[in-house]
Amino acid sequence: MENGEKKIAINLGQNHFDDEITVETQDHAVLNMKLSYSGSFLIDDAVRKNPEKIFSVHDYIGITCKTVASRIRGAVSSIAYNDFHSKSAAFVKNSIFKNNTECFFPENNFVLNQCDVKQIEPADLDIRENLKKTNAKSLELKTKATELEYELLAKQQEEQSRGELEVRALADKTEAAQKRVELDRMQVESKKIELSGVEKAKAEAQRESNRITGESKLTQSESLAQSYKIETQSLVKSMQMQNTRIEDNTRETDGMEIARAKKLKDIEVKKFKQLVNSLGVQTIVDMARSGPKQKAEMLKNLGLEGYLVTDGTTPINLFGAAEGLLKTD
Repeated sequence: MENGEKKIAINLGQNHFDDEITVETQDHAVLNMKLSYSGSFLIDDAVRKNPEKIFSVHDYIGITCKTVASRIRGAVSSIAYNDFHSKSAAFVKNSIFKNNTECFFPENNFVLNQCDVKQIEPADLDIRENLKKTNAKSLELKTKATELEYELLAKQQEEQSRGELEVRALADKTEAAQKRVELDRMQVESKKIELSGVEKAKAEAQRESNRITGESKLTQSESLAQSYKIETQSLVKSMQMQNTRIEDNTRETDGMEIARAKKLKDIEVKKFKQLVNSLGVQTIVDMARSGPKQKAEMLKNLGLEGYLVTDGTTPINLFGAAEGLLKTD
């Protein structure tokens, strides 16, 4: 570009580098790891004021590799080989970066922001060969599993297609059966309409006949009920007259009996009064006292005192008897 400004940029240091380290797991499996790193220098205000800071560490790649290798070895030594081998990449990154996205070296503002695991293999050759065989076997098993999966999927699709055909056939049969049922229903409806005229006429005639018969029976029932009513009223009146006559006779008889009993009672009272008047009150009193007085004289002649003698039928006046029991001089 004419009269344009030209700038030259020079990268500071190496941004991509590799390293190979040896680690040992918790169950003493020794592994060789090939790692690939990438990073860059952070140019901030402090570097702009003091550019010499990024050159303060001469072998920053070596220090970075040693620091990262130390972190990886410490983390790998706490887990078993099987756990590490299945999640090696994620485990390595977590051991380097922790919860951050980069690893910062404040001495020279170098930032490590990427680490890739290129290769992991046992340090022992025998173990390496066995691992290769195991990996080959695992690959073979995975291949067979994939083939079986595809075969199973093909069979499932075949069975699904066959099932869909059977379902379709059943649906067609069901639809045909429904159409036959609809045809039969329409034929029945037609026959029903055809027969409904005759049946309706028969029903009307039967209804009229039933109406006439019912009205006739109703009239007969009303006449019979009126006859029963008259007969019942006559019977009730007859019974009322008979009950009135019986009641009058009973009242008259009871009055005569009451009058007769009253006259007899008056006669008895009059007779008792005449008897009392003829004997006199004093005579009756002396007659009542004669029996006990004679018994008392007899006991006195026998020399018995304080005894009460009775015949068991004469009532005893205990208040009066106490006077005879008291001894007087």
